[in-house]
Amino acid sequence: MNKFDYIKPCFLLLTINITGLSLFSNVELKAETKQTNPLLSWINIFLPLSKPKPPIKPRKAVGRPVRGSSAPNSVCMISPDVPEDKPNKPRIVWSDRPLFLWEGNAQQVGLMKNRQTTLWVQELAPGKKFISYTGEPLQPGETYYWAVFEGGAATGNIKFQVMEPQERQGITNKLKSLEEEQKAKGANTEAIALAKANYFIQQELWADALQQAYSVEKPSAELLKILQDIPQQLKSQCGK
Repeated sequence: MNKFDYIKPCFLLLTINITGLSLFSNVELKAETKQTNPLLSWINIFLPLSKPKPPIKPRKAVGRPVRGSSAPNSVCMISPDVPEDKPNKPRIVWSDRPLFLWEGNAQQVGLMKNRQTTLWVQELAPGKKFISYTGEPLQPGETYYWAVFEGGAATGNIKFQVMEPQERQGITNKLKSLEEEQKAKGANTEAIALAKANYFIQQELWADALQQAYSVEKPSAELLKILQDIPQQLKSQCGK
């Protein structure tokens, strides 16, 4: 082994960090209280969303033209999304009150069963682009559809499934342990959410990871910038 073999790993790590910082331009980094892992940041864990083929496949919902325009009103339904490798299979989520995330001018979003029975509908304020489901907890193992509504009719819907009870309980136990560990280190609420989001990404549960990010009530400047950028980045991947 020569000296260049030692340089390669360091160069690779430096390249990754530089790429992450350039992805979210003009981000004001804000240090977290007693964050023990300097490489664990919102930028780094959501870096895969900047890839040409990100691990999230949004779907387009098309409604009536916006007043004053002849073009159809297009809403990009981002999360939960449609698995690109298995488009006929539902996206699996851990949360029984999932986050719905979109880009565009949605009037209402809701939850449906079998594409016929509407379980929950929420009116949206202008400019609103995400919301967590606030109805009765969803049932593990059951399949649902989240939908964009316009004039009382669904203009688009995406199927997702709450994971099976045994698997879900295992993740619930892990999250509880992770939160206890973070609190013992003196971590604040955003650092705890970051640790949970990182765990969800390791399990390839991107919808749940995004929910952790959007759940932070007072996000740091870094997180706030990323939350603004993610929908814009994924909008270009929106398909039918």
